[in-house]
Amino acid sequence: EKYGLSPMTPKRTGLASFASLSLREGQNVLDELEPSPTFESFDPLPEEFLTQPAFLDKTTKLAHRLFVPEFQPETNTQLRPVHKHLLMRRSLRCKECEHNLSKADFNPSSIKFKIQLTALHHVPEVKVLSPSTFVENKETVVTLTLSNPSVFNTTVFILPIEEETDTDYCTAKVDLPKKELILACRDEPSMHMYDETSQAHEFKDDPKLIVFRKGNKIGFVVKVTPLIPAGDVKICFILKHEFRNTIVTALQNESKEPEIVWLEHKVYVNLGKI
Repeated sequence: EKYGLSPMTPKRTGLASFASLSLREGQNVLDELEPSPTFESFDPLPEEFLTQPAFLDKTTKLAHRLFVPEFQPETNTQLRPVHKHLLMRRSLRCKECEHNLSKADFNPSSIKFKIQLTALHHVPEVKVLSPSTFVENKETVVTLTLSNPSVFNTTVFILPIEEETDTDYCTAKVDLPKKELILACRDEPSMHMYDETSQAHEFKDDPKLIVFRKGNKIGFVVKVTPLIPAGDVKICFILKHEFRNTIVTALQNESKEPEIVWLEHKVYVNLGKI
């Protein structure tokens, strides 16, 4: 109790601070309140409201005035920056193993994350480049794109799903590329400075398979044959790609190369309606 560390100290301090706010016996709060006066007449409007034109572009809106109730600016020249609450980035943990997936840096002024283990930073992203016109039992060429979020060159295989027979998830037959797809690493400073022709020559792309290559993104073609007369055209395949866990390698040995692990994901794509 000498240093105020006793468990009962916060309770006594809290009770003492609220003691003056408690109601005494026989005391009624409504007796101390004064009713607001009632106005029966108001001052007339100035003549400038009736004679001069209204400049709506220089007058603040009602939302602007209510956003700053203590000042309520009437013109745009009276507007001032409004104080905003500090927004903090929260860390993210896995719900099963409670491992840190995303954790902010120790420096509060840093905008980077100390740990980045979410799938968004490692799994290649699949998108549909443009919509296509489908006809039942007719083969259509569809262009898909793959983006590599990793800082390493990634090799990707597009494999078929043999046991998938549910028509709710797969309503079309798809002819997937047989060769491997190599994605360039993600390089932020030079993402908008790539030359498509020189990079395609560097990776020796097959023009029949790879439509374009730009930075860490490529476009490849698949042949889709719808099996239903109407509805959504859906395809499914397995996305197999490389994964390098650089976080664990850096903790164990800095000179050791990160171990390459192959990961597989089932991907279901809705290409549109027939």
